[in-house]
Amino acid sequence: MFLVCSEAAKGQNSRINRGYGKGDIYFYWGWNRAHYTNSDIRLRGESYDFTIYDVVAKDHPTSFSFESYLNPANLTIPQTDSRIGYFFNDHYNISLGFDHVK
Repeated sequence: MFLVCSEAAKGQNSRINRGYGKGDIYFYWGWNRAHYTNSDIRLRGESYDFTIYDVVAKDHPTSFSFESYLNPANLTIPQTDSRIGYFFNDHYNISLGFDHVK
């Protein structure tokens, strides 16, 4: 199992302690997996009220291989997250993202 953590850092910048600010652009891309706990699902309506107990959900990611995860032609085959954004002032930004899950 792999665990990857990242943090953005900016050298030679007076805003380093505040993080991103006006005029900054950011981008990220990575793979994702999901983990679920067992759940109870209750459905209620005018003529019904029932509960399904201990429902199990499973993630179905693509099996890891260099071909499926690292080949640029196949970058959207595994579950991926990507986002690009721009800070138009020190407090607000606009971003465009794509989350591909299965």
